[in-house]
Amino acid sequence: MIVNDEIIEIGQITKPHGINGQVVITIESDVNLGDLFCVIIKDEGLNVPYFINSIRTKGYNSAIVSIDDVATEDDALTLCGKPIYALKRDLDIEDSEIEEDGFYAVDLIGYSVVENNILLGEITEINDATENALFIVTSDNGNVYYIPIADEYIIDINTETKTIIMDLPIGLIDL
Repeated sequence: MIVNDEIIEIGQITKPHGINGQVVITIESDVNLGDLFCVIIKDEGLNVPYFINSIRTKGYNSAIVSIDDVATEDDALTLCGKPIYALKRDLDIEDSEIEEDGFYAVDLIGYSVVENNILLGEITEINDATENALFIVTSDNGNVYYIPIADEYIIDINTETKTIIMDLPIGLIDL
């Protein structure tokens, strides 16, 4: 049985495509569907694995997908609007990109960063072009800070106030 702690939401089935059961999946994160063992769809509270037969890319963040046991347009319609999940172990994501509360780093865009009771700014993007992913934090006066995404620097994440309390090494924000 697949439990909720083993999965993470990666997108949604948006609509059927054609009459042979294919569906359009919109991916909300940087996930390659072809790398996944399966996708998970919740059905009456159970996490049900579905195996992908074929994938055709459709734009930047969507794909037309053929899934085992989804053979008709009616089958595809029953899945529309449902979120899809991936097994965390199948995702090729650095540990530093997933926070302890199960966040993707990208989920934290728009959060305010506070260090030593001082508001540094807002996370405006994530730079994952290097081995160490970085928060790009922009202050009200236009200063930009590059802060490594590391558990040891994050003290608290408050989802209600959209604030991250950090304890950064001395001089890091002066770089």
